[in-house]
Formats: sequence, C-alpha cells, structure tokens
Amino acid sequence: SFVVGDAFRSRFDAMGVPRSLLSRSIEDYGTMLESLIPWTATAVFMVATTGVAWADYAPWQLLSLTNLLIAPLWVLLGIGMKRSGLPERSY
Repeated sequence: SFVVGDAFRSRFDAMGVPRSLLSRSIEDYGTMLESLIPWTATAVFMVATTGVAWADYAPWQLLSLTNLLIAPLWVLLGIGMKRSGLPERSY
C-alpha cells in the first residue's frame, strides 16, 4: 500500500487508539484506493490484465469510492472500534 503506518503511529498512540485500528485505516484508505490511482502497481496490473483504461473502470469502483465516506464516519461515531485502556462495553 502507498500509505505508511509509521507516519501515523505516534498520533494514534497519543489518541489512545489501538494499533489494530491503524492497520484497519491503512487498509480502508491505502489498499481500497490504490486501484483508483493510475500510477500504482495495482492500477497498472488491472489495466494490463483487463485491457480497460483506468478512467473507464474508475466510476465502477463503488466500494472504493463509498469507503471514502463510510470509513471516517465509522471512526467519528466509534463504530467497530475500542479505545486502549478502556473497558469494553458488553451488549
């Protein structure tokens, strides 16, 4: 992925957010968006394999595009995450 976890590790630690969420964030943005950036290895592979130009398949990457809105919303609302050092809520 083109996003490096070391760049954000200290910020996540300062906020008390577990490293597993850092990994999830890298996955949400790095891997999911990589196919939409034409000069990455993933996009080059997709174009070479399918013969479909990047601009032609980009609008059909619905999961990747929707993820731009959903992933930060989940973080802001605290959905699917727990803070370090705090007890887990049981339902």
